[in-house]
Amino acid sequence: MKKKRFSNPHIRDEKRTFFKFLQWRFGKKENFSSERRKRLSAALGKVPFEPVDLTLIKNPGPTPQVTWIGHSTLLIQYRGYNILTDPVLNTRCSPIPFIGPKRLSPPAISLLDLPPIDLVVISHNHYDHLERKTVSYLGNAPLWLVPLGLKKWFKRRGVHHIEEMDWWDSKELDAVSVTCTPSQHWSKRTPFDTNQSLWASWVVRIGDFKFYFAGDTGYNPYQFKEIGEKFGPFDLAAIPIGAYEPRWFMKNYHVNPEEAVKIHQDIASRLSIAIHHRTFLLADEPWDAPAISLKEAIEASRMEEKEFLSIPVGRTVKVPLQND
Repeated sequence: MKKKRFSNPHIRDEKRTFFKFLQWRFGKKENFSSERRKRLSAALGKVPFEPVDLTLIKNPGPTPQVTWIGHSTLLIQYRGYNILTDPVLNTRCSPIPFIGPKRLSPPAISLLDLPPIDLVVISHNHYDHLERKTVSYLGNAPLWLVPLGLKKWFKRRGVHHIEEMDWWDSKELDAVSVTCTPSQHWSKRTPFDTNQSLWASWVVRIGDFKFYFAGDTGYNPYQFKEIGEKFGPFDLAAIPIGAYEPRWFMKNYHVNPEEAVKIHQDIASRLSIAIHHRTFLLADEPWDAPAISLKEAIEASRMEEKEFLSIPVGRTVKVPLQND
């Protein structure tokens, strides 16, 4: 029986063949302007990194807080709940442990130092968002919420405290409400399972606090506006800004910083944190290009820089609520 394959409603999905992959990896690279290259070279240096403040993690206080562990991994803490997004704490994001993209800096926190996790949301099954070692360590202690088609992967690894969700499905967990929302991406872990599981973003509400996790996505002018209309405004959003060059290969499935700003505006986020950069080199742009381009995009949009933050890996940010 032919297995179901998921698709994106607002673009024509391209078949990402091995030939296209080789064309990207070994073909002519798109050059940055000489002026931009000079600025990027001047900014090159150590990836901004702060060891996690374990005192804050263990005693989060009454205000919502978010800690960027690296890439798309965030720890959200509020009202006694500890929530993880796309937890990847391994050295590499690859099916083969000793090759593939290696972290530019260590995970900001070790698995042993994590607080007890109540809930984990997964955006999709790519290796930089779903990692076996971390999943095995967390096991059945938290509830895992995953897009359609991913439950069997977890069950094969002994994880049964899990629920699959389709776009717009919601789940109530005491004081926590979670909705699986659309994104524009794709899925694949082997040569044989392309788009056999769904991809998603997530809306999480804990009491009076609303958080949006964009996962990994391309931009379109429909889905994010709909999310904003249904659930916005958000107190906090985590939006990807990296792995976007070359545009001919990446545009449909990875936003650039300018498009990340559009998502911030479409969903009506009061505060956004940049993710999906400064951790793994997954595309052609230099590691520091996304943060520099984000600053330019913020200025061009006449936003305040404090509305959309690019923070060091490891930093904890307290999130003000509207009534604060």
